[in-house]
Amino acid sequence: YYGAFIGDRRPLSLEEKIASTPSGFVKVLLTGLVSFDEYGVIGKTQWSADELKEIVAAARRHGKKVMVHVNSDAACRMAVEAGVHSLEHGYFIGRDTLKMMADRRIYWTPTVAAMANQLQDPDGRFSPAQLRIIEKNYRRQLEMINFAWEVGTPLTIGTDSGSYNVFHGQVFYRELELYRQAGVSREDLLAMATAAGWEMLGVPVDRWIEVDMDHFPAPGCVSGVDEAAGADAGFPEET
Repeated sequence: YYGAFIGDRRPLSLEEKIASTPSGFVKVLLTGLVSFDEYGVIGKTQWSADELKEIVAAARRHGKKVMVHVNSDAACRMAVEAGVHSLEHGYFIGRDTLKMMADRRIYWTPTVAAMANQLQDPDGRFSPAQLRIIEKNYRRQLEMINFAWEVGTPLTIGTDSGSYNVFHGQVFYRELELYRQAGVSREDLLAMATAAGWEMLGVPVDRWIEVDMDHFPAPGCVSGVDEAAGADAGFPEET
């Protein structure tokens, strides 16, 4: 803590920090990253259940919502029980947790393209063993996306753009392709890519834009899915 020299004059309490942020959301890093060396292993949990509940309560007192970076079913369940607004990533989330999210209308942004795109590995960063784990990770995520869609868990589109081989703009369409691969209907995917995101962010309905289904996605925007993903490119006209 450096005081007023390069920061605040005194350390701020958690509640003061939440109150002072201009954003309508508080982003919490609940767990670490997904391991590419050992299947199912996640970085350590950063907050206790009581601490997370305190953050959610403080955010609510100031009219803010909590979004959580989280992996592992145990940590996802902790976040749901704490009353967060949305889960980002959520690798290894379980079916019962997704059912709870459906009941409580808690949003999930699975960021599956961020994992699937690692299989292309243009720089040769990963060993064959790591690539097998990466593929297993993303294929399980597709299964959970399908389950979430079937039980009515609110799904949105997010990308984790900027990470390795996850390029701004184009990865949005890659994410859509993977949702289709997971079995999500074209009509529901349109809603996830537009209205669901606006709803999650609290954008007033009168500020929404109309999307023409006949031109979704825009021609030429959807690239082919790489062979390692084992999916068809594009969006079929019939679902």
